[in-house]
Amino acid sequence: MSLRLKIFSGFLLMAALIVVSGIVAVKQFSQLRICAMGFPAGNGKVTAAAVEMLDAIDRESMGILVMVAGDIHYGHSMLGQADRDFNSAFETVRRAVAEPGAVKAVGDINSFYDKFKTVWEPCLSGRTYDGNMAWYLDNVAPLAGQVKRSIKRLMDVNRAAMYESFVSFKKFAERAVRSMVVGVVALLLFILVFNFFINFYVIEPICKLRRSVEACARRGEEFTLSMEGRNELAGLEGALRELIINTKQNVDDS
Repeated sequence: MSLRLKIFSGFLLMAALIVVSGIVAVKQFSQLRICAMGFPAGNGKVTAAAVEMLDAIDRESMGILVMVAGDIHYGHSMLGQADRDFNSAFETVRRAVAEPGAVKAVGDINSFYDKFKTVWEPCLSGRTYDGNMAWYLDNVAPLAGQVKRSIKRLMDVNRAAMYESFVSFKKFAERAVRSMVVGVVALLLFILVFNFFINFYVIEPICKLRRSVEACARRGEEFTLSMEGRNELAGLEGALRELIINTKQNVDDS
């Protein structure tokens, strides 16, 4: 194989390694970006909506207490607004959850809230419980507590899912970094090997050729260098040998 072809093949292989490493890096970073953008979004919405539902339950309980205290109109207003806020947050949660545990928790929330709403909904139809604190303590407060506990279970499930997603993301990031490190190390090793190849097959023979020519020109020594192979440097060595022989013959003839 000619020296030119060897060098060209080396550069071609180096370019291929760089391209492959670049493609792998881009692919890994793209997947990493998708993973980073995807996993916290739904979980974050669920957490925020769960907090809103807890707040809505507290406001509903407060609205019922206001009605029990005698302010029917203001209590109705608080109940209606809190109910709308709860349903809006619940719909956000229902659309965002995907894990089986979270889906079950959402079903429990829906069931307990329906029971809770069944207790206080007659208040909106005109039924009054003025001063009936026992009714609130025996009927409203326990059901409100059930709804809040089911919401907190959802938050626990969501928190666990976020942690698992974070662990998966961390492992994926570590794999991506390892892949890129391996690619960089492989490229550096190839560069070192290619540098050795250039030095062994190109630089060192040229240096030997220069030393032999200088020894022949300055000290009159015989040109004894002999290069193996059939590449360009071997051809150059043969041409120089022929030039030196012809030059000596011309000098001797003169």
